[in-house]
Amino acid sequence: PDLAAALVEAIGDLERRLDDAVAIERLESVPRVVLAGAANAGKSSLFNRLIGRERMVVAPVSGTTRDVVVESLQLETDTGELEILLSDLAGFEPDDAEGGLIEESMQRVAREAIEQADLVIRCTPPDTRRIDLPGEARVLDITTRSDLAGARHDVLEVSIVSGAGLEELKQRLISALGATPNVLSAGVFALSLRHRDTLTRTLESMRESARLLGEDGSRTPPVELVAACLRDTLDALGELVGRVTPDAVLEHVFARFCVGK
Repeated sequence: PDLAAALVEAIGDLERRLDDAVAIERLESVPRVVLAGAANAGKSSLFNRLIGRERMVVAPVSGTTRDVVVESLQLETDTGELEILLSDLAGFEPDDAEGGLIEESMQRVAREAIEQADLVIRCTPPDTRRIDLPGEARVLDITTRSDLAGARHDVLEVSIVSGAGLEELKQRLISALGATPNVLSAGVFALSLRHRDTLTRTLESMRESARLLGEDGSRTPPVELVAACLRDTLDALGELVGRVTPDAVLEHVFARFCVGK
């Protein structure tokens, strides 16, 4: 009865952990979000506000940002945290805009970042035409500096000064990116395919042991059968923790070598 009770408890714990586990491939996929817009469109101010610190130099001078700057940003969802890579770009210019070698390089890097992004936040100040973006990236349009006169009202309005629209922007980001957490909370496993397969085999052998004994331990099967199932459980767990048994060594040797020689 004690063994049966311990098995039932362990089975329930492992079932819960497998149900809550996430594929490790999902954690390796971090969405890339780019702030794009014309020069002096308020991108760097928004970038600083979203990440919560003064990462970018902000000035009312066109061309202050000259490179792609990337920072990690974590957004709270109902089921966990969603991490994204947020990028601030140099002010985007049309293809026919004149400029020197440095400006051309800046624009090339900006175009590449936009084309590789999972989502582009197109920032447009009041009384300013929206820029045309290269590639086929998904676009979320916002109006920056919505506290100024002339703000558009057909898209989300954001103000760094008052903070208006910032929380709504985060929620729209989560929605646009699928709202699937990619940061583990406490007690949650990240499993590869091999991990999940091994733990599934562990669970199956534990269930077989419990079936032989009965959930209340009232059955009296041959102890050899129960021991064999428990050995399968331990061997499967040993594959995860790296424990190698003498039987495993002998099996490997006889499978791969001619011992007689």
